[in-house]
Amino acid sequence: MPGEQLIFAFFRAQENVPNVESFHINNTSIPMSGPVHSDATADTAKSLSTLSVRVSLVYPPVITTPFVRLRTLSVKHGEPYQCLRLLKYCPVLEELNLSFYDVPKIVSLSDDQTILPRFRNFRLSHTGNDEHGYSYLPLQHGGELVYYWIVFNLQAYGNFPYG
Repeated sequence: MPGEQLIFAFFRAQENVPNVESFHINNTSIPMSGPVHSDATADTAKSLSTLSVRVSLVYPPVITTPFVRLRTLSVKHGEPYQCLRLLKYCPVLEELNLSFYDVPKIVSLSDDQTILPRFRNFRLSHTGNDEHGYSYLPLQHGGELVYYWIVFNLQAYGNFPYG
């Protein structure tokens, strides 16, 4: 779905199916459009167990409704900083698949850590820093994200080429 229709569809889905458990968002105009600012309603945030987002998602800091059932989160085309902010509202998250295209923004993160007591699986991939997907930083630099989490049960960590 093109970016200009994505926000409308996202809010309509929340209105009509407030207790949805699995939600997939795909912006076909990436990376040309900007981020979608998600103001998930309290009902939606409380019912989701799986969220798959192929768009640069921004979860505003003024929204404090946690995703109390969210166990699986897949974010593609997002920024690492925005993903870390969202994780603060996912207390039972078990699996994260993160694909992004902008490595340098990792170094500008705050020193805050997020406690993820049930977190077990993490898959990380990125395109690099230019329009051809060539990376100027080794893939392992994306692993710096793990330093922002307090995890107890991490069983699988994969660092893969973008795809």
